[in-house]
Amino acid sequence: WRCAKPVSTPRTVTITTTFIVTLTVILPTLVTLGRLPKQGEGPSAESRAKSFFKMIFVGESESGQKLVTSVSGGDPGYEETAKFVSESALALALQREQLPATLLGLRGGVLTPAFALGHVLKSRLHTAGIKFKHEKLPQQISKL
Repeated sequence: WRCAKPVSTPRTVTITTTFIVTLTVILPTLVTLGRLPKQGEGPSAESRAKSFFKMIFVGESESGQKLVTSVSGGDPGYEETAKFVSESALALALQREQLPATLLGLRGGVLTPAFALGHVLKSRLHTAGIKFKHEKLPQQISKL
């Protein structure tokens, strides 16, 4: 599977811009005003144990076949974020020769984690407890 259509849509640009503004303007302001929890005042272990995330991605091949992939796990604010960061670093450090970017001979530039680390990262995350589910959709479904 590869992206057959441009991924930079007005909605994508809006979401990205909102994310950047949140990180660079809103969060520092909230920290300055004391509106965010201080160190040690975050959610309890019990609250984190009840938290989870699920992201759903829809891809379409050049032939029009669609595939839905979901990625899910526990609390995204603590444990799961640490898994993503740590497993990415371990993949770079311990499995560099198996990475898609290395196998394609790419050196440098800006690559997304999915492209650069590919199946190696997915396998590491699966072993760490992140769930991936793939499902093909019938051809007659044109919109989700």
